[in-house]
Amino acid sequence: MRAAVVPRKGPPEVFELREVPDPVLRRADGVLVRVRATSVNPIDTYLRGGLVPVPLRQPFIPGGDACGIVEAVGDRVRDFAVGDRVFGLRPYIGGDGCYAELALFRERELAKAPAGLSDEELASVPLVGLTARQALLDIADLRAGERVLVHGGSGGVGSFAIQLARACEATVYTTASPRNHDFCRELGAHEVLDYRAGEHRQLRDLDVVFDTIGAYYLDSLPSLRRRGGRFVSTTLLGDDERMAAGNFIKHGLRVVASALRSPFGGLKTAAVRVKPDGPGLRHLAGLLESGAIRTHVSHTFPLDQIAEAHRQSQTKRTVGKIVVTIP
Repeated sequence: MRAAVVPRKGPPEVFELREVPDPVLRRADGVLVRVRATSVNPIDTYLRGGLVPVPLRQPFIPGGDACGIVEAVGDRVRDFAVGDRVFGLRPYIGGDGCYAELALFRERELAKAPAGLSDEELASVPLVGLTARQALLDIADLRAGERVLVHGGSGGVGSFAIQLARACEATVYTTASPRNHDFCRELGAHEVLDYRAGEHRQLRDLDVVFDTIGAYYLDSLPSLRRRGGRFVSTTLLGDDERMAAGNFIKHGLRVVASALRSPFGGLKTAAVRVKPDGPGLRHLAGLLESGAIRTHVSHTFPLDQIAEAHRQSQTKRTVGKIVVTIP
C-alpha cells in the first residue's frame, strides 16, 4: 500500500511517500479499513516534530482519524461487515496510523458513517468531535441552562464544542480573533469575544470553561463560579508546545487542588485525554445526520501533499479542519 511515512523526527519535509506492506488483520475484534480520507490534528505535527516524547518506532505512519470502507473483519466483529462505510479514531500509540491506503482499527474505535456527509467531512470529525464531547459531557457534565466559555472557538475542537454546548441548551461564549467572529456566531455562539483584547476576562459566574488552546488556566479562575465551576483543558503543553517539566508540575498541583476542593463543591480542574469511542461516534453521527452539528473543512490536500498540509496546520490560523484525501 501507499503511505506517508515519517522516517525520522523533524520538519514537514521529512515525510516520504512509500510503498509499504499492507497491515495484517490479526485481532479477532480487528477491522481493516481502506482509507478514503484522513485529517491533520496538532498531535500529528507534534509527533512528527519530536515535541512529544512518546515511544514511537521509526519509521512510523501518523494519523488518527479516518473515513473509509471496511476491507476485512476479525472473527468476533459483529457490528461491521465488508463494504460498510465507517469513520473512526485509532490510538496514536501502538501501530501505524491513517496516512495510508489501509489502516487497522478495533471494532470499538469505529462507527458507521451517517448518510449525507462526504468522506472528507467525516474524516474531520473523530478526534475533534470526541475531544469536545468527552470534555463537555463526560468530564464537565454540562447541563441545560448553564453558561460555558470555549476558548478557541474557530479551531477544530472549539467549533465542535460550541455546537455541542448549544445542543445541550447551554449559553455559549467563545473567544476568537475578530476575523472569525461571524464564523463562531454561525456555529451557535451567543457571544464572541476578542481574545487579543482580553474581553473574556470580564465574564463572571461561568459554570464551565473549556480551554482548547492550553493557555487560559489563570485567566479562567476569576470567571468561574467558586462553587461547582469546572475548568477543562485539552493540553498540558505550554504555549511553546514543549512537554516541559514545569507544565507537568503545575498541572499536578492543579489536579491535587481540584481533588481537595471537589468533595466540598469547589472548583474542578481536569485535562481531557481523548479516547477512541465507538458509542461516542454514534452519538456524533446522529447529531451530524440531524443537522444539529456540522463540520467545517477549510483545506483539503491529496496524500502526496502531506508536508504542505502539516505546514498549514502549524500556522495555527486554520479555521475548522485540514483533510487529506487518499484516492
